[in-house]
Amino acid sequence: MREGGGWEKSIAEVFELERLAQIAAAHQHHRCLQIVAGFTGHTH
Repeated sequence: MREGGGWEKSIAEVFELERLAQIAAAHQHHRCLQIVAGFTGHTH
C-alpha cells in the first residue's frame, strides 16, 4: 500500500459517514417534530 493514499481515503470515508449521520439525524428530528405537531394539532 502506498504511503498516504489509504489515509486520504479513510478521511474521505469519515467525512462521508459524518455527513450521512447528520442527514439521518435531521430526518429523525423532522419526523419527531411532525409527530409532536400531530399530537398537539398543529400542522405546517
